[in-house]
Order: sequence, then C-alpha cells, then structure tokens
Amino acid sequence: MRIGVVACGYADGYPRLAPGDNDRGTPVLVDGVRTRTVGRVSMDMITVDLTPVPDGARRQRSSPSGAEPSDGAVLSIDEVAAAAGTVGYELMCARAPRVPVRVVGEGCPRPGGPASTAPLRVVVDEAEVEISAVRAQGAGGQNVNKVSSAIHLRFDVAASSLPEAVKARLLARHDRRLSDEGVVVIKAQRHRSQELNRRDALERLNALVAKAAEVPLSRKPTRPTYAFEAPPPRGEGVRSEVKAGARQVVD
Repeated sequence: MRIGVVACGYADGYPRLAPGDNDRGTPVLVDGVRTRTVGRVSMDMITVDLTPVPDGARRQRSSPSGAEPSDGAVLSIDEVAAAAGTVGYELMCARAPRVPVRVVGEGCPRPGGPASTAPLRVVVDEAEVEISAVRAQGAGGQNVNKVSSAIHLRFDVAASSLPEAVKARLLARHDRRLSDEGVVVIKAQRHRSQELNRRDALERLNALVAKAAEVPLSRKPTRPTYAFEAPPPRGEGVRSEVKAGARQVVD
C-alpha cells in the first residue's frame, strides 16, 4: 500500500472522527481518482491510500470533499459527512477561514427564482502562483542562516484567471507589493516553518484579491438641503460688519 499525506486536518474543519481504520475508510479524491483515508485525522494532515492513483499523480491536487469537474469524478460533502457520522451542513459550518474556496459561476441559483446577488469570494488558483523558498532575515539564531524557511511569492495578475473586473481593480491599487509589471510580490517570514510561511503568503495574497473583488459603491448625487443653500441670517451679517470695524488699523 502506498500512503500519501494531504495538508488538511481537523484544524481546517475536516471531521476528526472520520473513520480510517477499516477497509472502507472515508472517501477522498486524489487527482480525480476515488480512494479512501487511512489512519486517524491529525490537526493539519490526513493520510490517504494511493494504491489506485497512478504514480504520476502523487503530487497532484486532492479533494477531501467536493467535485472535480475537469475529471468527471464527483465526491459530495454529504458522502463524507455520512462516513463521519454527521451531516454536510456541519462540515460546511466547521470550515476554517484558512481553507481556500473556489467559486464556480456567477451566483447560487435558487429553486424557482433568479440567481443570488450575494458577493462571491474570489480565490487565487495556486497553480498560477510562483513560490520559492529563500533564507529568512532578522533574528532567529543559526536556524535563519541554515534553513530556507522564508517564502517568496510572485503572482502575475494579467496572466491569471481572475475576472477582468477584479484584474482591473487590482492593477489600479496603489500597493507597494504590486510591481510596475503587474506582478504581486509577497515575502512571508513571520514563522520559522516553511509550510506556515507558505500558508501566510497565500492568505495575504487572497486577502489582497478579496479587497479588489469588492465592487465599489457608486455615489448617487443628491440635492443639497435648504439650510445649505439658504443665505445666512441678517443678524449674523450685521454682527460681522461690527467686528470688521474693530480690526487693527495698519499705517
């Protein structure tokens, strides 16, 4: 049996009691191939059976719950919830904010009604992000000089698959992390772990894209009030004339 490690655990909202010690396990998709979990669920990782997965797909994407429309394989969240002895709504509510979500479509259709106009969250595809490990700077002892724990992230906005409106608003932002060539450059070195710095860089990139995805409210011109347009009362004008006569005389 070949075992693979997926960077997803109960800290991300995956059910901690999901079975993995029997022949069935909890279903999971690895590069569009249906397989199962093996062993217990850790805080930041789960282990899966890679026996039915081809050798060339070991480092491809995995989907603990969801669908892979490009490959045709589908794994519903209710199926994962049923294996863990719960319901899909609980898994959706337990999803951690650090888990990226890819939105497909322009809205959520309602039965017998139009699509929802709620704002959608745009998440950057990690395949379009260039990530390299570099040595961190600053304090940290010998670990800083020996281990490349910092992450250098580069994201080409123009060549990405973001919506055109989001691209335009992102390129128009006056942000020091955005170069003149339209490339977002982020360096993450807050943590001593390379994996934590990688997550931190992706979270900061997604936060920047989320700001650009917000549609600015258009200002509607309104009529000025009567108090704004009305002339000042006569009494105030007279008083100002009296004060003007008390000014200092300059020879």
